[in-house]
Amino acid sequence: MEIARIKLLEAVGLPLAELKRRGFAPVLRSTSIDYKKPLQLGDSVETELWISSLSRIAATMQIRFYRDGRELVASGFQKGLFVSLKTERPYRLSPQEYALFESYLRETADSDREAQATV
Repeated sequence: MEIARIKLLEAVGLPLAELKRRGFAPVLRSTSIDYKKPLQLGDSVETELWISSLSRIAATMQIRFYRDGRELVASGFQKGLFVSLKTERPYRLSPQEYALFESYLRETADSDREAQATV
């Protein structure tokens, strides 16, 4: 899940170094995952990640894990809060920062999976 979240940040144009420069970071409040089928060492896993809820201070991300890009093996979600690195208090995204995340905002995954961050 962590790798998929980092890839999403890179895709929206806010890699970790840029977040640090801007003085904020996403912090997880909760994580939930449902395992549907086991994975084995060496299995090829593809993730599908999208934002299902977004405000100027928080986001919820949905994630699905596929074996060999086809078979759904797990799904979950993470709730996060944007936090100021200086004050460690909630950080309010600017309208421009919010707009960067908007293209990944949807209630459910797209069937063609084109717009999601894939790892």
